[in-house]
Formats: sequence, C-alpha cells, structure tokens
Amino acid sequence: MGRLAGLCLALAMAGFSGYMFLRTGDWVALLFLVGSLAYTLFFVVHYR
Repeated sequence: MGRLAGLCLALAMAGFSGYMFLRTGDWVALLFLVGSLAYTLFFVVHYR
C-alpha cells in the first residue's frame, strides 16, 4: 500500500513539475521533474 502511495505521489509531482517547467522554463522545475521521474522509476521497479 505504501509503495502504491509513493508511486502516485511521485507521478503527481512529476506532472506538476513538468507543467511548471513548460510554463516558466525554470531549471529548478526541470530538476524536480527529473528527480520525480527517478522516484517513479524506483517505485515501478520495486512495486512488482
């Protein structure tokens, strides 16, 4: 259950960070997007 919650939160953060990067072009939002995608990959690999 906790892994699924982590996956959902990481996906939500990646979506928000991507939206903010496209809207503002800020490099910090891009950094958060990359980090969120890394967490998403982590949760996907370990959720199996």
